[in-house]
Amino acid sequence: IELPGRDYITIDNVVCMYASDNGIAISGTNSNIEIVNSTFSYNGGDGVHVNGTTTDTNVTNCTANYNGYVFNDTASGPGDGISYHAGCTGVVENNTTYYNYKAGIDNIGAGMAVDILRNTVGYSPRNIWIGSLVDQSQTIAFNLIYVENDSAVDSFGLYIQSATGAATIAANNTIIGVGEKTGNSFGIRRIRSDLTLKNNIFYNLETGQNLQNNGT
Repeated sequence: IELPGRDYITIDNVVCMYASDNGIAISGTNSNIEIVNSTFSYNGGDGVHVNGTTTDTNVTNCTANYNGYVFNDTASGPGDGISYHAGCTGVVENNTTYYNYKAGIDNIGAGMAVDILRNTVGYSPRNIWIGSLVDQSQTIAFNLIYVENDSAVDSFGLYIQSATGAATIAANNTIIGVGEKTGNSFGIRRIRSDLTLKNNIFYNLETGQNLQNNGT
């Protein structure tokens, strides 16, 4: 599904699976897009891909699992469950996103302001990934995040990277490590960002790796 340059559209109760690229792509100059009660899983790219100058695009009560893989489960990625890029604003709320090739919920690029609230995210290398923000504020709150302890690659509950002048608040999230502790699992990794942590719960992660602080 592609929606280039559209305003005031609601996508409700749609199932998009096994697409060769993104399940749904919102691109160009858009505003007031609502994506609700829908499923975007097993797609070759992202489940939900939001790009361009897209304002007030909200994803609510959706499922986005197993994106970024070809049909025989060989990685074709990168693929995210729900992905926002430069210039986009909106809210990602009350969604479920599991087992995506790269990230469960991904916000990368300058000029974004996307709040991530009350989602259930898990079993991806970077479950919630925030990267390359510039002068934007963002709230990540009340999310339930599952991190794989036994993954062959480093796994992160919340990964915040390369943010400049960006005020990010991570509050009231629960981050749980699952599986035998044979890999590297991290609750929150921070690299160069203004990050405020409040009332987060970390459980059963690798010893001493609730918070990895590489920033200044």
